[in-house]
Amino acid sequence: MPNNLSIKDASAATQSLKTTETTGVHTPHHIVDGTVTVTGPLTDTQLRAADVPGSASSLPLPSGAATSANQTTANTSLSNIDTDIGALADSAATTDTGSFSLISLFKRLLSTKLPDQSSGRIPVTLASAGTTGSTAPTTANLYAGTDGTNLRAISVDSSGRANVNSLADKGSVSEASTQSITTGGTHQQVFASNSSRKYLLIQNISDTDMYLGLGFNPSNTTPAGLLLAKSGGGIVFESSYIPTSEVRIVCATTGKRFVALQG
Repeated sequence: MPNNLSIKDASAATQSLKTTETTGVHTPHHIVDGTVTVTGPLTDTQLRAADVPGSASSLPLPSGAATSANQTTANTSLSNIDTDIGALADSAATTDTGSFSLISLFKRLLSTKLPDQSSGRIPVTLASAGTTGSTAPTTANLYAGTDGTNLRAISVDSSGRANVNSLADKGSVSEASTQSITTGGTHQQVFASNSSRKYLLIQNISDTDMYLGLGFNPSNTTPAGLLLAKSGGGIVFESSYIPTSEVRIVCATTGKRFVALQG
């Protein structure tokens, strides 16, 4: 059913009456002329029924809100930053002190404080010239060696590569003996484990093969171990690898002799 109703006025003319229809019941709309007194706060229904005019011109600003005065202060600060940095056309500063833009100071630094580059490097003059045989300066880029006091030329070959001498560790033989096989077919100890061992030599000087075990029990029947061939077969450990474990030996025949050294 439509909201509006058609009615007859006093002149019998048809007019439209504005209403709100709810479940068949029409509630007419009224225009109130004059002042209507309202008591109490507006309800949510009343606020939604029609627009309520309001003004925010008198509302207080939150703390830190942008104002014309604050914007003026910010513009002034930005202008000061531009002045401090300077322009590309600024001339180099004439002194290390005074009021100059950063660009002016940088131009002075590049033009007067840093020397011209030579072959892509900044030249440095040392108190002591870095020539071979001269006294080494306190701080320098040394292209030659030094003995701690004087510069020394680095020995190089014809291709300019440095000559390096490898120095072997020095030491002495702490144990040396010529031993015999105590019981044929049974392994026996030559040296106990030694964490300080720097040299080890075992040589078979008999006419029968022997087998050596480093940290394990050798066998002449399996056989198992390092073969020390008869008539001079031997093994030497030195330099980069020295086993420090127990050393044991075995031979099939009693009384066969061998030489053992360690240092």
